[in-house]
Amino acid sequence: MAEQKKRLSLSSVRSDAKELIWSHRYRLALGMLLMIVNRLVGLVLPASSKYLIDDVIIKHRSELLVPLALAAGGATVVQADAQERAGTHRASPHTLFRFNADRHTHLAHHD
Repeated sequence: MAEQKKRLSLSSVRSDAKELIWSHRYRLALGMLLMIVNRLVGLVLPASSKYLIDDVIIKHRSELLVPLALAAGGATVVQADAQERAGTHRASPHTLFRFNADRHTHLAHHD
């Protein structure tokens, strides 16, 4: 017959979560930093379109066109790089394997 699953207490789950977070704190901090950079760089495109319309088109300041294009292009490159480094597109099989191995090792110690 199937064994009954052991019921977990909230304090045990909290302790396990704290231990997992602490053991991966540097990677989590890097991910958080890259997400913040990604969000800030994501504001460049809406701001550049505002300056494009208000200053370049309406006020005929064509000298701003090149800096605006460079800023928008640079922001796109930085945003793509930050997304790639943060793993927002995909997690590598190696990373997933390591995470699952850590989790299983951690859980095996509590049985």
